[in-house]
Amino acid sequence: MAAALFACHDRAMTASTIKIILFFLIAGLPLLVNPFAVNSVELIKRESAYVLVCLLAVCALAQAPGKNRVRLQALPIALPLFAFALSACIATAFSINPAFSLRGDFARGESFFTIITYVLLCPVFAFFIQTFDQARGLIRALCISTALIALYGIIEFLCLQAFGISPLQHLRPPELHQPYISATMGNANFLGRFLVLVLPLFAAGAAAAAGARQALLWAAGGVLACTTLVLTYSRASMAGCGVGLAVFAALARAAGPAVRRRLGLLLGAGCVLIVAIGVLSTALRGSGPRAFFTTISSRAVATLDVRQSDGLGTRLFTWRHSIPVILERPWFGHGPDTGFDALVQVNFEKAARFNILEILDRIHNNYLDIALTQGLVGLGAYVALLIIFMRGMYAAIRASGTHPEARMLLCGLFSGFAGCLVNDIFTFSTVSVSMTFWSLIGIGCALQRLTTHEINGHGS
Repeated sequence: MAAALFACHDRAMTASTIKIILFFLIAGLPLLVNPFAVNSVELIKRESAYVLVCLLAVCALAQAPGKNRVRLQALPIALPLFAFALSACIATAFSINPAFSLRGDFARGESFFTIITYVLLCPVFAFFIQTFDQARGLIRALCISTALIALYGIIEFLCLQAFGISPLQHLRPPELHQPYISATMGNANFLGRFLVLVLPLFAAGAAAAAGARQALLWAAGGVLACTTLVLTYSRASMAGCGVGLAVFAALARAAGPAVRRRLGLLLGAGCVLIVAIGVLSTALRGSGPRAFFTTISSRAVATLDVRQSDGLGTRLFTWRHSIPVILERPWFGHGPDTGFDALVQVNFEKAARFNILEILDRIHNNYLDIALTQGLVGLGAYVALLIIFMRGMYAAIRASGTHPEARMLLCGLFSGFAGCLVNDIFTFSTVSVSMTFWSLIGIGCALQRLTTHEINGHGS
Protein backbone atom coordinates (compact mmCIF):
# COMPACT_ATOMS: atom_id res chain seq x y z
CA MET A 1 0.00 0.00 0.00
CA ALA A 2 2.81 2.42 0.96
CA ALA A 3 4.70 1.57 -2.22
CA ALA A 4 1.63 2.36 -4.30
CA LEU A 5 1.24 5.73 -2.54
CA PHE A 6 4.90 6.58 -3.14
CA ALA A 7 4.58 5.58 -6.79
CA CYS A 8 1.49 7.75 -7.15
CA HIS A 9 3.30 10.65 -5.48
CA ASP A 10 6.30 10.22 -7.79
CA ARG A 11 4.08 10.25 -10.86
CA ALA A 12 2.35 13.41 -9.65
CA MET A 13 5.74 15.08 -9.04
CA THR A 14 6.96 14.03 -12.47
CA ALA A 15 3.80 15.33 -14.14
CA SER A 16 4.15 18.65 -12.29
CA THR A 17 7.82 18.92 -13.33
CA ILE A 18 6.93 18.21 -16.95
CA LYS A 19 4.23 20.87 -16.89
CA ILE A 20 6.57 23.52 -15.50
CA ILE A 21 9.31 22.67 -18.01
CA LEU A 22 6.95 22.80 -20.99
CA PHE A 23 5.59 26.17 -19.93
CA PHE A 24 9.08 27.55 -19.44
CA LEU A 25 10.27 26.25 -22.82
CA ILE A 26 7.38 27.85 -24.67
CA ALA A 27 6.89 31.05 -22.60
CA GLY A 28 10.00 31.60 -20.48
CA LEU A 29 12.77 31.13 -23.04
CA PRO A 30 11.62 33.99 -25.31
CA LEU A 31 11.81 36.38 -22.32
CA LEU A 32 15.35 35.44 -21.25
CA VAL A 33 18.09 38.01 -21.80
CA ASN A 34 21.48 38.66 -20.20
CA PRO A 35 22.44 42.33 -20.77
CA PHE A 36 25.90 41.80 -19.25
CA ALA A 37 26.95 39.25 -21.87
CA VAL A 38 28.50 40.10 -25.23
CA ASN A 39 25.76 38.03 -26.80
CA SER A 40 22.80 38.95 -24.63
CA VAL A 41 20.10 36.63 -25.95
CA GLU A 42 21.48 33.49 -27.58
CA LEU A 43 23.71 31.79 -25.00
CA ILE A 44 21.34 31.88 -22.02
CA LYS A 45 18.46 30.53 -24.10
CA ARG A 46 20.58 27.83 -25.66
CA GLU A 47 22.00 26.57 -22.36
CA SER A 48 18.57 26.70 -20.68
CA ALA A 49 17.04 24.65 -23.48
CA TYR A 50 19.81 22.02 -23.22
CA VAL A 51 19.13 21.57 -19.49
CA LEU A 52 15.34 21.51 -19.81
CA VAL A 53 15.27 19.03 -22.68
CA CYS A 54 17.61 16.73 -20.74
CA LEU A 55 15.27 16.95 -17.74
CA LEU A 56 12.34 16.05 -19.94
CA ALA A 57 14.25 13.04 -21.27
CA VAL A 58 14.71 11.86 -17.68
CA CYS A 59 10.99 12.39 -17.04
CA ALA A 60 10.19 10.37 -20.17
CA LEU A 61 12.28 7.47 -18.90
CA ALA A 62 10.63 7.73 -15.49
CA GLN A 63 7.19 7.57 -17.06
CA ALA A 64 8.05 4.87 -19.59
CA PRO A 65 5.70 2.27 -18.06
CA GLY A 66 2.81 4.76 -18.15
CA LYS A 67 -0.05 4.54 -20.58
CA ASN A 68 -1.15 6.88 -23.37
CA ARG A 69 2.38 7.58 -24.52
CA VAL A 70 2.80 8.70 -28.10
CA ARG A 71 5.01 6.32 -30.05
CA LEU A 72 7.68 8.04 -32.14
CA GLN A 73 6.68 6.06 -35.22
CA ALA A 74 3.15 7.47 -34.82
CA LEU A 75 4.51 11.00 -35.26
CA PRO A 76 3.79 12.00 -38.89
CA ILE A 77 7.04 13.97 -39.18
CA ALA A 78 9.22 11.28 -37.56
CA LEU A 79 11.03 10.20 -40.76
CA PRO A 80 12.03 13.67 -42.06
CA LEU A 81 12.83 14.72 -38.48
CA PHE A 82 15.24 11.78 -38.18
CA ALA A 83 16.73 12.56 -41.61
CA PHE A 84 17.26 16.20 -40.59
CA ALA A 85 19.04 15.12 -37.40
CA LEU A 86 21.12 12.57 -39.30
CA SER A 87 22.20 15.20 -41.84
CA ALA A 88 23.37 17.39 -38.93
CA CYS A 89 25.40 14.46 -37.54
CA ILE A 90 27.10 13.74 -40.87
CA ALA A 91 27.65 17.44 -41.62
CA THR A 92 29.31 17.88 -38.21
CA ALA A 93 31.50 14.81 -38.67
CA PHE A 94 32.89 16.18 -41.96
CA SER A 95 32.73 19.88 -41.09
CA ILE A 96 35.29 22.41 -42.32
CA ASN A 97 35.32 23.78 -38.74
CA PRO A 98 34.49 20.91 -36.36
CA ALA A 99 34.75 23.04 -33.19
CA PHE A 100 32.18 25.57 -34.40
CA SER A 101 29.93 22.83 -35.79
CA LEU A 102 29.92 20.92 -32.53
CA ARG A 103 29.63 23.80 -30.02
CA GLY A 104 28.64 26.81 -32.12
CA ASP A 105 30.25 30.21 -32.47
CA PHE A 106 29.71 32.86 -29.80
CA ALA A 107 27.35 34.99 -31.92
CA ARG A 108 24.83 32.54 -33.39
CA GLY A 109 25.27 29.20 -31.69
CA GLU A 110 23.42 27.10 -34.29
CA SER A 111 25.66 24.12 -33.57
CA PHE A 112 25.10 20.37 -33.73
CA PHE A 113 23.89 20.34 -30.11
CA THR A 114 21.44 23.14 -30.83
CA ILE A 115 20.04 21.45 -33.93
CA ILE A 116 19.55 18.21 -32.00
CA THR A 117 17.76 20.21 -29.30
CA TYR A 118 15.47 21.68 -31.97
CA VAL A 119 14.72 18.19 -33.27
CA LEU A 120 13.96 16.89 -29.77
CA LEU A 121 11.55 19.75 -29.03
CA CYS A 122 9.07 18.35 -31.56
CA PRO A 123 8.52 14.89 -29.97
CA VAL A 124 8.88 16.44 -26.49
CA PHE A 125 5.77 18.57 -26.96
CA ALA A 126 3.97 15.91 -29.01
CA PHE A 127 4.67 13.26 -26.33
CA PHE A 128 3.79 15.22 -23.22
CA ILE A 129 0.69 17.14 -24.33
CA GLN A 130 -2.16 14.80 -23.49
CA THR A 131 -5.23 17.07 -23.62
CA PHE A 132 -6.52 19.99 -25.63
CA ASP A 133 -6.55 22.12 -22.48
CA GLN A 134 -2.79 21.59 -22.09
CA ALA A 135 -2.14 22.70 -25.68
CA ARG A 136 -4.42 25.71 -25.30
CA GLY A 137 -2.71 26.66 -22.03
CA LEU A 138 0.74 26.52 -23.61
CA ILE A 139 -0.37 28.69 -26.54
CA ARG A 140 -1.97 31.15 -24.13
CA ALA A 141 1.29 31.33 -22.13
CA LEU A 142 3.27 31.95 -25.32
CA CYS A 143 0.94 34.79 -26.27
CA ILE A 144 1.23 36.39 -22.82
CA SER A 145 5.02 36.21 -23.13
CA THR A 146 4.82 37.70 -26.63
CA ALA A 147 2.66 40.57 -25.41
CA LEU A 148 5.29 41.38 -22.76
CA ILE A 149 8.05 41.25 -25.38
CA ALA A 150 6.01 43.48 -27.69
CA LEU A 151 5.32 45.98 -24.91
CA TYR A 152 9.02 46.12 -24.09
CA GLY A 153 9.77 46.56 -27.79
CA ILE A 154 7.48 49.60 -27.96
CA ILE A 155 9.15 51.13 -24.89
CA GLU A 156 12.52 50.38 -26.45
CA PHE A 157 11.45 52.05 -29.68
CA LEU A 158 10.43 55.25 -27.92
CA CYS A 159 13.63 55.36 -25.85
CA LEU A 160 15.78 54.49 -28.85
CA GLN A 161 14.29 57.29 -30.92
CA ALA A 162 14.38 59.84 -28.10
CA PHE A 163 17.79 59.16 -26.58
CA GLY A 164 19.66 57.05 -29.10
CA ILE A 165 19.89 54.06 -26.74
CA SER A 166 17.92 50.99 -25.81
CA PRO A 167 17.17 50.21 -22.13
CA LEU A 168 19.37 47.09 -22.41
CA GLN A 169 21.80 48.20 -25.10
CA HIS A 170 23.33 50.92 -22.93
CA LEU A 171 25.16 48.08 -21.17
CA ARG A 172 26.76 46.96 -24.43
CA PRO A 173 29.85 48.38 -26.12
CA PRO A 174 29.01 50.99 -28.82
CA GLU A 175 30.01 48.66 -31.66
CA LEU A 176 27.27 46.22 -30.62
CA HIS A 177 24.41 48.73 -30.51
CA GLN A 178 21.52 47.93 -32.83
CA PRO A 179 19.94 50.67 -34.98
CA TYR A 180 16.44 49.20 -34.59
CA ILE A 181 14.49 47.65 -31.75
CA SER A 182 15.19 44.03 -30.88
CA ALA A 183 13.41 43.51 -27.51
CA THR A 184 14.63 40.14 -26.15
CA MET A 185 15.48 38.66 -29.55
CA GLY A 186 18.81 40.42 -30.18
CA ASN A 187 18.00 41.80 -33.62
CA ALA A 188 15.09 43.59 -35.27
CA ASN A 189 14.79 40.94 -37.99
CA PHE A 190 14.74 38.15 -35.41
CA LEU A 191 12.08 39.99 -33.39
CA GLY A 192 10.05 40.37 -36.58
CA ARG A 193 10.36 36.66 -37.39
CA PHE A 194 9.20 35.75 -33.89
CA LEU A 195 6.16 38.03 -34.15
CA VAL A 196 5.27 36.71 -37.62
CA LEU A 197 5.14 33.22 -36.14
CA VAL A 198 3.02 34.11 -33.11
CA LEU A 199 0.81 36.98 -34.24
CA PRO A 200 -1.88 34.84 -35.97
CA LEU A 201 -2.34 33.00 -32.66
CA PHE A 202 -3.66 36.25 -31.16
CA ALA A 203 -6.16 36.50 -34.02
CA ALA A 204 -7.15 32.87 -33.39
CA GLY A 205 -7.61 33.53 -29.68
CA ALA A 206 -9.71 36.64 -30.34
CA ALA A 207 -11.85 34.77 -32.86
CA ALA A 208 -12.42 31.77 -30.58
CA ALA A 209 -12.91 33.71 -27.32
CA ALA A 210 -16.10 32.86 -25.44
CA GLY A 211 -16.91 36.40 -24.33
CA ALA A 212 -16.24 40.02 -25.21
CA ARG A 213 -13.78 40.48 -22.36
CA GLN A 214 -11.61 37.56 -23.43
CA ALA A 215 -11.75 38.68 -27.05
CA LEU A 216 -10.63 42.16 -25.99
CA LEU A 217 -7.62 40.77 -24.11
CA TRP A 218 -6.56 38.66 -27.08
CA ALA A 219 -7.06 41.63 -29.40
CA ALA A 220 -5.01 43.92 -27.15
CA GLY A 221 -2.09 41.48 -27.21
CA GLY A 222 -2.39 41.14 -30.98
CA VAL A 223 -2.41 44.91 -31.44
CA LEU A 224 0.76 45.21 -29.35
CA ALA A 225 2.47 42.45 -31.36
CA CYS A 226 1.40 43.92 -34.71
CA THR A 227 2.54 47.40 -33.69
CA THR A 228 5.93 46.17 -32.53
CA LEU A 229 6.41 44.20 -35.74
CA VAL A 230 5.87 47.30 -37.88
CA LEU A 231 8.18 49.35 -35.66
CA THR A 232 11.03 46.91 -36.31
CA TYR A 233 11.01 48.30 -39.88
CA SER A 234 11.77 44.72 -40.98
CA ARG A 235 10.46 44.52 -44.53
CA ALA A 236 10.72 40.73 -44.66
CA SER A 237 8.69 40.42 -41.47
CA MET A 238 6.03 42.82 -42.75
CA ALA A 239 5.70 40.71 -45.89
CA GLY A 240 5.56 37.50 -43.85
CA CYS A 241 2.98 38.99 -41.48
CA GLY A 242 0.85 40.10 -44.43
CA VAL A 243 0.91 36.59 -45.90
CA GLY A 244 0.19 34.98 -42.52
CA LEU A 245 -2.79 37.20 -41.76
CA ALA A 246 -4.14 36.81 -45.30
CA VAL A 247 -3.94 33.02 -44.94
CA PHE A 248 -5.68 33.23 -41.56
CA ALA A 249 -8.47 35.39 -43.02
CA ALA A 250 -8.95 32.84 -45.81
CA LEU A 251 -9.03 29.89 -43.41
CA ALA A 252 -11.35 31.62 -40.93
CA ARG A 253 -13.80 33.12 -43.42
CA ALA A 254 -16.31 30.34 -42.72
CA ALA A 255 -16.33 31.17 -39.00
CA GLY A 256 -19.13 33.71 -39.37
CA PRO A 257 -19.63 37.49 -39.47
CA ALA A 258 -18.97 37.97 -35.73
CA VAL A 259 -15.45 36.55 -36.08
CA ARG A 260 -14.77 38.64 -39.18
CA ARG A 261 -15.95 41.74 -37.34
CA ARG A 262 -13.59 41.03 -34.43
CA LEU A 263 -10.66 40.55 -36.78
CA GLY A 264 -11.48 43.77 -38.63
CA LEU A 265 -11.58 45.72 -35.36
CA LEU A 266 -8.24 44.18 -34.33
CA LEU A 267 -6.62 45.23 -37.60
CA GLY A 268 -8.04 48.74 -37.39
CA ALA A 269 -6.90 49.22 -33.78
CA GLY A 270 -3.43 48.02 -34.73
CA CYS A 271 -3.14 50.57 -37.54
CA VAL A 272 -4.23 53.39 -35.23
CA LEU A 273 -1.71 52.40 -32.53
CA ILE A 274 1.12 52.04 -35.06
CA VAL A 275 0.53 55.55 -36.37
CA ALA A 276 0.12 57.02 -32.87
CA ILE A 277 3.38 55.53 -31.58
CA GLY A 278 5.24 56.42 -34.76
CA VAL A 279 4.12 60.05 -34.56
CA LEU A 280 4.93 60.16 -30.81
CA SER A 281 8.45 58.87 -31.43
CA THR A 282 9.13 61.56 -34.03
CA ALA A 283 7.72 64.21 -31.69
CA LEU A 284 10.15 63.08 -28.95
CA ARG A 285 12.98 63.63 -31.42
CA GLY A 286 11.68 67.07 -32.30
CA SER A 287 10.60 66.07 -35.81
CA GLY A 288 7.25 66.50 -37.48
CA PRO A 289 4.67 63.73 -37.97
CA ARG A 290 5.80 63.27 -41.56
CA ALA A 291 9.15 61.84 -40.43
CA PHE A 292 7.61 58.50 -39.43
CA PHE A 293 5.79 58.07 -42.74
CA THR A 294 8.93 59.15 -44.60
CA THR A 295 10.92 56.40 -42.87
CA ILE A 296 8.32 53.78 -43.76
CA SER A 297 8.02 54.92 -47.38
CA SER A 298 11.78 55.22 -47.90
CA ARG A 299 12.35 51.66 -46.76
CA ALA A 300 9.49 50.48 -48.99
CA VAL A 301 11.03 52.26 -51.98
CA ALA A 302 14.47 50.84 -51.14
CA THR A 303 12.95 47.36 -51.27
CA LEU A 304 12.28 47.83 -54.98
CA ASP A 305 15.94 48.68 -55.63
CA VAL A 306 17.51 45.32 -56.43
CA ARG A 307 20.90 46.74 -57.40
CA GLN A 308 22.09 49.21 -54.78
CA SER A 309 19.92 49.00 -51.65
CA ASP A 310 21.23 47.57 -48.38
CA GLY A 311 18.36 45.13 -48.32
CA LEU A 312 17.04 43.21 -51.30
CA GLY A 313 19.99 44.30 -53.46
CA THR A 314 22.56 42.86 -51.07
CA ARG A 315 20.38 39.81 -50.44
CA LEU A 316 20.18 38.94 -54.15
CA PHE A 317 23.93 39.44 -54.54
CA THR A 318 24.62 37.17 -51.56
CA TRP A 319 22.25 34.45 -52.77
CA ARG A 320 23.71 34.41 -56.26
CA HIS A 321 27.32 34.23 -55.11
CA SER A 322 26.62 31.68 -52.38
CA ILE A 323 25.14 29.02 -54.65
CA PRO A 324 28.60 28.00 -56.05
CA VAL A 325 29.81 27.66 -52.44
CA ILE A 326 26.88 25.34 -51.67
CA LEU A 327 27.67 23.24 -54.73
CA GLU A 328 31.24 22.71 -53.51
CA ARG A 329 29.80 20.32 -50.89
CA PRO A 330 26.24 19.72 -52.07
CA TRP A 331 25.08 16.65 -50.15
CA PHE A 332 25.86 17.29 -46.48
CA GLY A 333 27.19 20.82 -46.57
CA HIS A 334 30.09 22.53 -44.85
CA GLY A 335 28.89 21.82 -41.31
CA PRO A 336 26.65 23.66 -38.81
CA ASP A 337 27.72 27.21 -37.95
CA THR A 338 30.46 27.34 -40.59
CA GLY A 339 29.00 30.21 -42.61
CA PHE A 340 31.83 32.61 -41.81
CA ASP A 341 34.50 30.14 -42.99
CA ALA A 342 32.58 29.03 -46.07
CA LEU A 343 31.60 32.54 -47.22
CA VAL A 344 34.97 34.30 -46.92
CA GLN A 345 35.24 34.95 -50.67
CA VAL A 346 31.62 36.12 -50.86
CA ASN A 347 32.43 38.58 -48.06
CA PHE A 348 35.22 40.13 -50.13
CA GLU A 349 33.08 40.31 -53.26
CA LYS A 350 30.16 41.89 -51.40
CA ALA A 351 32.39 44.48 -49.73
CA ALA A 352 33.87 45.43 -53.10
CA ARG A 353 30.50 45.56 -54.85
CA PHE A 354 28.56 47.59 -52.26
CA ASN A 355 31.44 49.37 -50.50
CA ILE A 356 30.35 48.12 -47.07
CA LEU A 357 32.24 46.42 -44.27
CA GLU A 358 30.08 43.64 -42.96
CA ILE A 359 31.01 40.18 -41.68
CA LEU A 360 28.81 37.73 -43.55
CA ASP A 361 28.22 34.49 -41.66
CA ARG A 362 24.79 33.68 -43.08
CA ILE A 363 23.29 33.80 -46.57
CA HIS A 364 20.18 35.56 -45.21
CA ASN A 365 17.90 32.93 -46.70
CA ASN A 366 17.07 30.11 -44.30
CA TYR A 367 16.70 27.51 -47.05
CA LEU A 368 20.06 28.36 -48.63
CA ASP A 369 21.63 28.51 -45.17
CA ILE A 370 20.48 24.95 -44.43
CA ALA A 371 21.82 23.84 -47.82
CA LEU A 372 25.16 25.51 -46.99
CA THR A 373 25.53 23.92 -43.56
CA GLN A 374 23.66 20.60 -43.89
CA GLY A 375 23.58 20.14 -47.64
CA LEU A 376 20.74 19.26 -49.95
CA VAL A 377 19.94 16.20 -47.82
CA GLY A 378 19.34 18.42 -44.79
CA LEU A 379 17.36 20.92 -46.84
CA GLY A 380 15.22 18.17 -48.38
CA ALA A 381 14.46 16.72 -44.94
CA TYR A 382 13.57 20.18 -43.58
CA VAL A 383 11.22 20.98 -46.48
CA ALA A 384 9.61 17.52 -46.31
CA LEU A 385 9.08 17.94 -42.57
CA LEU A 386 7.29 21.27 -43.04
CA ILE A 387 5.17 19.98 -45.93
CA ILE A 388 4.00 16.95 -43.94
CA PHE A 389 3.38 19.06 -40.84
CA MET A 390 1.38 21.76 -42.61
CA ARG A 391 -0.55 19.26 -44.73
CA GLY A 392 -1.59 17.49 -41.52
CA MET A 393 -2.72 20.75 -39.94
CA TYR A 394 -4.69 21.69 -43.04
CA ALA A 395 -6.41 18.30 -43.07
CA ALA A 396 -7.37 18.75 -39.40
CA ILE A 397 -8.70 22.25 -40.14
CA ARG A 398 -10.86 20.93 -42.99
CA ALA A 399 -12.12 17.88 -41.08
CA SER A 400 -15.82 18.23 -40.32
CA GLY A 401 -15.55 16.78 -36.80
CA THR A 402 -12.87 19.19 -35.53
CA HIS A 403 -13.94 21.23 -32.51
CA PRO A 404 -14.37 24.93 -33.49
CA GLU A 405 -11.82 26.19 -30.92
CA ALA A 406 -9.26 23.56 -31.95
CA ARG A 407 -9.87 24.47 -35.60
CA MET A 408 -9.23 28.15 -34.85
CA LEU A 409 -5.97 27.40 -33.02
CA LEU A 410 -4.85 25.21 -35.90
CA CYS A 411 -5.69 28.07 -38.28
CA GLY A 412 -3.48 30.35 -36.18
CA LEU A 413 -0.60 27.87 -36.18
CA PHE A 414 -0.90 27.17 -39.90
CA SER A 415 -1.00 30.88 -40.73
CA GLY A 416 1.98 31.66 -38.49
CA PHE A 417 4.08 29.02 -40.22
CA ALA A 418 2.90 30.19 -43.66
CA GLY A 419 4.07 33.72 -42.84
CA CYS A 420 7.32 32.45 -41.35
CA LEU A 421 8.11 30.42 -44.49
CA VAL A 422 7.86 33.64 -46.52
CA ASN A 423 9.87 35.57 -43.95
CA ASP A 424 12.60 32.91 -44.07
CA ILE A 425 13.32 33.72 -47.70
CA PHE A 426 15.06 36.85 -46.39
CA THR A 427 16.33 35.81 -42.95
CA PHE A 428 17.70 32.76 -41.17
CA SER A 429 17.31 30.48 -38.17
CA THR A 430 18.55 31.75 -34.81
CA VAL A 431 18.37 30.31 -31.30
CA SER A 432 16.20 33.11 -29.89
CA VAL A 433 13.37 32.35 -32.33
CA SER A 434 13.88 28.74 -33.39
CA MET A 435 13.22 27.30 -29.93
CA THR A 436 9.67 28.63 -30.30
CA PHE A 437 9.47 27.56 -33.97
CA TRP A 438 10.26 23.90 -33.23
CA SER A 439 8.20 23.81 -30.03
CA LEU A 440 5.16 24.98 -31.98
CA ILE A 441 5.69 22.16 -34.46
CA GLY A 442 5.40 19.75 -31.53
CA ILE A 443 2.27 21.50 -30.24
CA GLY A 444 0.77 21.39 -33.74
CA CYS A 445 1.44 17.65 -33.96
CA ALA A 446 -0.20 17.16 -30.56
CA LEU A 447 -3.27 19.11 -31.66
CA GLN A 448 -3.53 17.02 -34.83
CA ARG A 449 -3.33 13.83 -32.79
CA LEU A 450 -5.91 14.99 -30.26
CA THR A 451 -8.23 16.17 -33.01
CA THR A 452 -7.95 12.83 -34.85
CA HIS A 453 -8.69 10.88 -31.67
CA GLU A 454 -11.74 13.05 -30.95
CA ILE A 455 -13.08 12.65 -34.50
CA ASN A 456 -12.58 8.89 -34.26
CA GLY A 457 -14.53 8.83 -31.00
CA HIS A 458 -11.64 8.17 -28.62
CA GLY A 459 -11.73 11.42 -26.68
CA SER A 460 -8.68 13.38 -25.56
